[in-house]
Amino acid sequence: MHLSNEFIGGGVAIFDFNNDGLQDIYLTGGDLPDKLLKNVGNFQFQDVSASSGIASIVNEGSVGVTTGDIDNDGYRDVLVTGDRNYSSKLIRNNGNGTFTELVSAINDGDDWKSAASFGDIDQDGFLDVYIGSYVDHVGFILDNNNQIIGFEHKCSPNHLYQNNGDLSFSDVSEQYGVADTGCALAVAFTDFDFDYDPDLILANDFGQWVLPSTVFENQGQTPMLDVGQQVGMDMQIYGMGIAIGDYDRDSDLDYYQTNLGRNVLSNNQQGVFTDVTTAANVENDSVGQLLVTSWGTFFFDADNDGWPDLFVGNGQIDAADIIANVLQDSNKLYLNNGDNTFSDITATANVGSVQRARGAAYGDLNNDGKLDIVVQNVHEYFDSTNVEIYANISVSGNWLGVKLRGVLSNRDAFGSRVRVVVDGVSTVAEVDGGSSHASQNSSIVHFGLGTSTMADSVIVTFPSGIEQYLVDVTANQTVTVVEDVAVGIAGYQTEIEFSIRYASQKALLKSAISGQVKVQFLDVSGKLIYEGTIEVVKGLNPLPELEMLASGTYLLRLDFNGTTQTLRLLNGARF
Repeated sequence: MHLSNEFIGGGVAIFDFNNDGLQDIYLTGGDLPDKLLKNVGNFQFQDVSASSGIASIVNEGSVGVTTGDIDNDGYRDVLVTGDRNYSSKLIRNNGNGTFTELVSAINDGDDWKSAASFGDIDQDGFLDVYIGSYVDHVGFILDNNNQIIGFEHKCSPNHLYQNNGDLSFSDVSEQYGVADTGCALAVAFTDFDFDYDPDLILANDFGQWVLPSTVFENQGQTPMLDVGQQVGMDMQIYGMGIAIGDYDRDSDLDYYQTNLGRNVLSNNQQGVFTDVTTAANVENDSVGQLLVTSWGTFFFDADNDGWPDLFVGNGQIDAADIIANVLQDSNKLYLNNGDNTFSDITATANVGSVQRARGAAYGDLNNDGKLDIVVQNVHEYFDSTNVEIYANISVSGNWLGVKLRGVLSNRDAFGSRVRVVVDGVSTVAEVDGGSSHASQNSSIVHFGLGTSTMADSVIVTFPSGIEQYLVDVTANQTVTVVEDVAVGIAGYQTEIEFSIRYASQKALLKSAISGQVKVQFLDVSGKLIYEGTIEVVKGLNPLPELEMLASGTYLLRLDFNGTTQTLRLLNGARF
């Protein structure tokens, strides 16, 4: 269990630390040593905390956890955020079952930290890390009877650490304008506007009183822009956790933020968000006169029917009377009905624990194609249920797993987007470096296929801009896609940069230049199909003559000022 007299934290990371094909579990201990549980199959786990060095490296003072390969050596390293009076710890995976702390790699002092997320903010192929900070000085607003009616907490600034590529990091929080002083309990790198660079989303506690939750938009230059109010993501809530997913299967990312009280489901419409929580039936706000307190959360397809479902970990926390909350606070599982609504199936799903849930994450722990759940509970005494592992024993549909490996991009391919088309319906997912509450889900992207025995197509967009696709992919397997530097953008070191993007059911040309470009379409045998000249601008451009081409694979040859680049292009309704 996660032991904490503050009742905060309890992180879970599901990842394969030894590359044996089984998803392992990392648990933060709070006032206790952290745990690393090696998956040995069939829901059996071996405690390797001592033998790996984890137990001695992090023997107290931990809150949240996320993992990422900071040196691109093929092994996941670990970042643990520090409680009050403890700095966060960056721990290198030695590749032989042991870990070593990189003592001077980062230095975020003894501020109270919560969550962290890995992402490549500058797209140099090395993972950077963003760490959310919590309350520094406590303050209350009192009425004439000395009753608490509001909060005047002061919170420490968040930290963005840029990877120098040599196992060291530089604090660039001020440079990027992201030293937010909201009381962050969850943070995540995510490309909310689909412009191919990582943005930041923050779930801030005490949002009505300190700073609301927000989004920082990455425009490829510093500083990043705080666009929370502009895009409708400036919720004044007690933000606890973040879920990321395409629950309505319209090929963009929606977000769910947990709260002490009413949670918020934000539906994405071209980068602007609408609160659809009530209509979707996922408020999870109160029981009688007492509020519900939600923490770890994620979208995942629990029954493999193709529609992402929603898990919410609930757990009481001592609080002022104005936000008094339920003691016996049940976790929730909401089943996606496929019509923009959800049904509460907690009782029949057997996940309705009433312990103090905090961190939560999903992953396929026994490689049976069904996603399992790990929940961390927290207590200040030794009388709480320990960590809970829920095995998915559903009678479910077919599925497809997609595992990515970056080459030009960061090796974990964090920031990549995967789109799967099944029977003409498209669903998108993102590989993120930590979200939920103080936790990280498995990085193997999982799609339910329902009754379909294959995916029409799988389109992978790596952070580099390289786009790869698979066609007619057989169900019930995990496919590995390695970033192919010969595909998509082969001309990184040339004077021009073009790539193919797929949007609105058609292929578009993304250009880094403006001017007149000669274009040629060829079939895969090299036969010329079309030749012409177009004017392009920086950004996305329509391609001529696509409508006249039959569905299939083509080569697109581009010539600008004597420099030629050739891209592969897939044309057809399946995209």
